[in-house]
Formats: sequence, structure tokens, C-alpha cells
Amino acid sequence: VLLRTEFLNYLNHEKPIKDVATNILVTLGGSDKNNYSLKVLKAINNIDDDSLTVIVLLGSKNPHKQDILDFIDESKVNITLLQNIKDMPSKMEWADLAFSSGGTTVWELAFMGVPVIVGGTSHIEEVLIEGLNKNNLSKTITKLDEIDESNLTEIISDVIYDEKLRKKMSLDGKKFVDGLGCSRVYKTMVENRL
Repeated sequence: VLLRTEFLNYLNHEKPIKDVATNILVTLGGSDKNNYSLKVLKAINNIDDDSLTVIVLLGSKNPHKQDILDFIDESKVNITLLQNIKDMPSKMEWADLAFSSGGTTVWELAFMGVPVIVGGTSHIEEVLIEGLNKNNLSKTITKLDEIDESNLTEIISDVIYDEKLRKKMSLDGKKFVDGLGCSRVYKTMVENRL
């Protein structure tokens, strides 16, 4: 994996795993045209735990910002909306658990040791999700549009309270994405004079 340079400051970072994942990061892509962010926030809101804190990240092209802000005003969960984040590693360091779409963010989360639930938001992500399942790197939902809110709540709740599962996901993710991908590619190019 060719990580962005800002992640390399966390090369030897150890991720503590808490008994309960209270800090939850929700990041579902730049545009999130189907507003899966709101679907996930509603599912988290259904969990009866006032210790949960959520940061939801939106890209600049997200057309649903106002809908999400309206929901945040009514939510019993402490939710903060952030848009156009420049320092993604610090948000990942904060998180005990992430809910992400199946893009490159999954590999960054793995490197940071953040346990992650991955929800497929497009057909192309199904290939990544298949690989994640094969390597037991995350809890996955192949198609977010096909899961109802109550089942989504149950999946998220199960991971929040399963310290053993989150610890395994964290350790396996860090082994799988060790942060040395760029140096390996460079070494290969030099050795083969590419």
C-alpha cells in the first residue's frame, strides 16, 4: 500500500484498544451521493449508550450536509460534523472504531490500527470487501443499500462492545499494512532500473 506521507509519522504508533469503542469515526467517501453517512448515524443513534462520541467526515462534494446537521441537532449521541479534513491521521488516532466505505481509507485505517466496519457503497468496492473478508481485516457489509437500520445498529453495537474482535482487527490491520509499501516500490524500481 502506498500511503500518503502524513501517515508515516505514525510508523511505530501503538493503538490502544479500549473495553468499549466510544469514539467512532464515520467516513463514507467524498460525495456520498446516497447519504449512507446519515444511515450509519441513525443506526449509531439507536444504540442506548450516552458515552458514544461520533465524528462524521464529509467531503466537499457531499450534497447532504444540511440533512446531517438537522439530524445531529436531534440526536441523543454526541456527533461532530467535519468537512474537508486535512489531517486525517489525527482523526484516525482519536477513533476507537471507524465505519468506512470500501476505498483507500480502509488501508489507512488498517495501518493506524483502527478497527473498522466497511460498508460497500458501489459495485467496485465489492472486490476490496472480498479481500478484507478473506484476510479477516474488518467487519464488512457488502451492500449498504440492502441492509436495514435495525440490522446495521446490531452490527455496529456488536463491534463496539467486542474488545477481543477489535483488538484482533487492529493487530491484523497493522501487520497487513505496515507502512513500508513506498520504500518497497522504490527499492524494486531502483533494483530493476525502472
